[in-house]
Amino acid sequence: TQRNNYKRGSLSKDRIQKLNAVGFEWQVNKCIWQENYEVLVEFKKKNGHCRVSRNVDKNLEYWVGHQRMKHKRGCLCENQKQKLNAIGFEWEVPKLGWQEFKETVTHVDSEYWV
Repeated sequence: TQRNNYKRGSLSKDRIQKLNAVGFEWQVNKCIWQENYEVLVEFKKKNGHCRVSRNVDKNLEYWVGHQRMKHKRGCLCENQKQKLNAIGFEWEVPKLGWQEFKETVTHVDSEYWV
């Protein structure tokens, strides 16, 4: 309710100052985006790419797909787009050949491929 009251202009300056003093996050969506971005950066450091599999991290895979969709629709913030570009984010999902597909599937026993 604090965020809604702030947007409506119904919070007192004193209340705003008190909330700011304790680190209140006024724009929670930006905070969530940044947290997911940082998880993706760590994923990239570990794996060398930003192609997140649902088998590895379902939530991150969803978030990555959502960023691609927002970019395609032209509604991704320029700052967010620049951050993703800076880490080598792939806007189009590459079509994998058979060998690449085999290498990305981690949940299937290796004997299956023999």
